[in-house]
Amino acid sequence: MQRFWSFMKSTAGSTGTMLALSAVPMLGAVGAGIDFANRYNTEVALQSAIDAAALAGASALNASDSERQTIARNYFVSAAAGTDFAGKEPTITANKTSVRVELEFDVPTTISAAIGFDTLPVKAISEVLNVNEGKVELSLVLDFSGSMNAKQKHVDMKNAAAKLLDSLEVQQVGDNLKVGLVPFSAMVRATMDNQYVANAGQTGTWTGCTQDQKYPYNTGVAEPTNDANTQWGYIENSYENHGNYGCAAYVSHKLDVIPLTTNITSVKSKLQDMKPLGNTNIALGAQFGWMLLDPAEPFTQGAAYSDSNTSKYMVLLTDGVQTSKQFAADGTRTISQAEANFLALCSGMQAQGVTIYTIAYDITDPDVTDLLKSCSAENYYEPEAGSDDINAVFADISSKIKNEFARITK
Repeated sequence: MQRFWSFMKSTAGSTGTMLALSAVPMLGAVGAGIDFANRYNTEVALQSAIDAAALAGASALNASDSERQTIARNYFVSAAAGTDFAGKEPTITANKTSVRVELEFDVPTTISAAIGFDTLPVKAISEVLNVNEGKVELSLVLDFSGSMNAKQKHVDMKNAAAKLLDSLEVQQVGDNLKVGLVPFSAMVRATMDNQYVANAGQTGTWTGCTQDQKYPYNTGVAEPTNDANTQWGYIENSYENHGNYGCAAYVSHKLDVIPLTTNITSVKSKLQDMKPLGNTNIALGAQFGWMLLDPAEPFTQGAAYSDSNTSKYMVLLTDGVQTSKQFAADGTRTISQAEANFLALCSGMQAQGVTIYTIAYDITDPDVTDLLKSCSAENYYEPEAGSDDINAVFADISSKIKNEFARITK
């Protein structure tokens, strides 16, 4: 004991002594950081395996509850091979609407054990709606401007879109899949109640061509009111909307908006009849595409945004720059304002949970590519002309959307 007190009172080598003593908590902190990082990585890997197992079970068409459990368990065992949770047994429940997989266990620590932490808890839960329990609403917003005639791009686009619908239709049961179509060029031709169209009266149904509403109504999907500024029916007096490019040409080219419907066969048939015409109004196409998904008038086929079982998608394709003008706050009409309106629409859709896929088809002009990337950077495509590229793009989009028929809810 005397030696101990003599050591403590000694000032010789005090710096080294203090460093040695302080190293203990320092090593503990570093060790804890390493162990917590290992715990985090394990939990990420576990969540991925749990999600995949639940998705596999929920995606089994026409399987019984016990079969879904077995499929999920087998998938988990395979995904867990070589991990810290290999050999662990998750809790798996399956019923008529979903498959739930969960697992909680403790990860042994290494260095942290020296400061009293022998283990750290890891937990993951995933619940996935069975196939056909999840619902999909899809709005196809496709460029039918005159440039789509070149290289038969409109033909390849229509065929690729039809294949996408074929792929999704396989999983259609009842009303779990609804598809709408907006063929756009300088204008859009649609059918809606007269009360939503300027100078059309308050009763009856209107079918005709239109450009945008007055600003700021051309940046969202608010239901039109008695105020003419909120209503549809405006057509600018320019060459792109009259003569050979007037509304009669939209009739002969079969360019009619198709609201959300479960009749996928009808959508595919009408799509094949459509032909290119005139200039390009990307912002107008996007607005109508959103209107189809929105539950409010003038189209009401879309589910409420609060419906957690329904996922909403827009696929927007164009092969050219915005050439049509749109209204600004001061009442002027410019192309740059149309581009700004388009981006406002993209932000509004994303705020409501709409997933947007943008396709710059056979074009590398930064005026287009930058615009579409700004709208949807994570789901942006740039295929060249020719059936292979565009088919691959639509196939990729189809595979992503198909996962939503079996949706992860937890």
